[in-house]
Amino acid sequence: MAFRRAACGVVLGALLLGVSVVGGCGVIVGAERWEGDATLGPFAPARLRLHPLSHLDRDEAGLPKRLVCHAEFQDRWFDSVKACGVVEVQLYRGSAAPGMDEQVAKWTVDLTDLEANARWFDPVTRTYRVQLDLPAWTERATTGSMRLRAEYVPQAKDGETASAGARLRDDLVIRY
Repeated sequence: MAFRRAACGVVLGALLLGVSVVGGCGVIVGAERWEGDATLGPFAPARLRLHPLSHLDRDEAGLPKRLVCHAEFQDRWFDSVKACGVVEVQLYRGSAAPGMDEQVAKWTVDLTDLEANARWFDPVTRTYRVQLDLPAWTERATTGSMRLRAEYVPQAKDGETASAGARLRDDLVIRY
């Protein structure tokens, strides 16, 4: 009988301790309240990064065939997130004069198509991996560099594009 009372006391003590621990986990001290744009949400992309995994895919002869673009989105806590909107990718050929690069190609990647969005997202790298056909002049290029620019415009819940302040942009130089 004494053993049963002691065992009940241990179990009851563990339950009370467990309740206090579990109860303590539900409160996050110092958490800030989100009061941002309700159409985008608190975990909406806050940064766009053209990932260094972006590269030129080459054919059997070693000539550039297509551009494999890796784009990563991060929320305001620097966590990788998915995005819903439109990404415009621009390709610039370098110039001898600084700041005078020539835009030679432009692609639109529609991430509002959820099937395509899921297909392009690579869960291993946490980037969108999109293959883009290159312009003809790159087939003759052997050395040099080109600048890749991406601009993201998020889509709001009502189907409209978000405000201009929500646009994200990044550049990356690709050497070949």
